[in-house]
Formats: sequence, structure tokens, C-alpha cells
Amino acid sequence: MTKRKHLALKLTGALFGLLAIWLLAAYLLLPAFWHVHFSKHPAVTNGPRITRTSSGNPGDPVNVSLIASESDLVAAMLAAGWYPADPITLRSSLHIAQSTIFHRPYDDAPVSSLFLFGRKEDLAFEKPVGNDARRRHHVRFWHLPALADSGKPYWLGAITFDRSVGFSHTTGQITHHIAPEVDEET
Repeated sequence: MTKRKHLALKLTGALFGLLAIWLLAAYLLLPAFWHVHFSKHPAVTNGPRITRTSSGNPGDPVNVSLIASESDLVAAMLAAGWYPADPITLRSSLHIAQSTIFHRPYDDAPVSSLFLFGRKEDLAFEKPVGNDARRRHHVRFWHLPALADSGKPYWLGAITFDRSVGFSHTTGQITHHIAPEVDEET
């Protein structure tokens, strides 16, 4: 056998070996790994996919999950320029109305309560866009009772962009309308 034929056989064997390794990894090992991985995180993978309003209507989609302590989550949001949302009170409601009508800033305007697991969000943040509270990014987080392998808690969140203020399509109440491209927020 010539050197050239011997080299061609070695290369062919190596290519078939690589193809066999790839097939084994891509179609058996990695799918099995992800199946085991996701089965270890049922709080996230089996959780709800949409929030609810106080009247039980569908709210914002659940589109983010994190593993972090509450202090780390808050610190990360503050470092990224997000503001904790004020609680809803008569004063904060009047302030957000004034901000919207007169185009005045209100960086930590309240967000309406949404419910997951039968309870309202544990944390809410917003990041203003422009001069008033009409347009803003906002996120709500719910703490899950389960812990990750790291010992830190899971958080599920709903992050959206308020594009305008108007009347609710389901209740007729004054509310923010979110942008339809919710995945662009995550």
C-alpha cells in the first residue's frame, strides 16, 4: 500500500470517527444531559407562563428566570440603572397621572400589581424612556420557594416595555399598553 493510500485511509477513518462522536454527542449525550438538567429545575420549567391581574385576567407573560439572592438581584438592577417601583398609593397614583399628562419625569413610578402563584410580585423595577412615565421598561419578580443547586433562590419575572397609556381592552380602565415584542426585553 502506498503512503498516499495509507494517509487517505487514516483521514477517512478519522472523519468517520469524528462523525460517530458528533452523532453520539448531538443525538444521545447532550439531549440526555438537558433532560436531566431541566428535571432538576421544575420550579422554573414547570412554572406558569403568564401572570394574572387582580381580577384574574391574563397579564404579562413570564419571560425571565434568574438564580440570585434578593440582595444580589436588587444590586444588579440598581447597577443597571433600574429604579425600584413605588408602591401604589393615592399619592403615587396622582404623581404618575401628573407625570403622564404634563410630561414630567417620575423615575420610580408604580407598576400595577400582577399575580403569580396567587400572590403579587415580590419586587418591581422600571427604567424610564423619555420625559414621563408613559414609556418605560418594567419588570416584576416573584421569589420561588425552591433553591438552585447553588443554594440561591429562583426568581421568575415578567419584563415588558410600556409603549403608551390608554384604556384597557378588557376592563376599560386606564392602563399602560405594552409593546407586542416582549422577547426583545429579555
